[in-house]
Amino acid sequence: QISDHSDLHIVSINVAQFGNDTIHARGIAALIKGLNPDIVVLQEFGLYYKWPNTAVVAAQFSKKIGLSEYHFEPHKDNIFGTAIFAKFPIRESELVYNQISQTSEGWIHHLDINGTSLFVANVQLESYNFQNVGSDVLAMTMVQKRQLNQVKMLLKRLSDKHKSIIVGDFNAIPYSKIYNVTAREYEDSMAEMGNGWQSTYVKLPIRIDYLFHSKDIKVGRADALYTEHSDHKVLSVHIDL
Repeated sequence: QISDHSDLHIVSINVAQFGNDTIHARGIAALIKGLNPDIVVLQEFGLYYKWPNTAVVAAQFSKKIGLSEYHFEPHKDNIFGTAIFAKFPIRESELVYNQISQTSEGWIHHLDINGTSLFVANVQLESYNFQNVGSDVLAMTMVQKRQLNQVKMLLKRLSDKHKSIIVGDFNAIPYSKIYNVTAREYEDSMAEMGNGWQSTYVKLPIRIDYLFHSKDIKVGRADALYTEHSDHKVLSVHIDL
């Protein structure tokens, strides 16, 4: 559904570990603050030089962007993962999957939006090198199988929840099996707004980042914005609950 007015602004970025450079961390923080979103979800969040103090990274970033509610809990042996920051209370956070050897991770967060529950699944599906696609078909097939398993776990956990979104880096292009399984149950906000042709990955003209929403949520606007501080574009989506 397309909304006549939107009251909730969500921003999603794969920050690519900030390139382990505080210049990129500060640049993305400034970009977020300028967009003034209500909810921010990040993938590959973390700074290697802060290891092992993951808590301080999230706390400092929360202050920089002015969003006091946050959750960041990567695998105990990893410093990178998904993170969420919000203006609204995060009532509960549920881990769906994570892997020590990669930044692949998925959490479902229960937010209280002025008395209305919103469930936000912040995800990064397992990845492979898009620039070398075709060089190792077997490896790519195995990754796609694991991606499909991750998506099915997310959909199962969300199956009894109203007003939910699945957002992040899917590492899968439109109309792939992973995309189609998700799109059978959720709406693709970019495609819905006529922007499905926009790329979200800077190095190749492909779309691999998405915000899918349940059918009881309306969309007012959805864009992919370029930033020099990541190899992914910024998803900026306005929704109405």
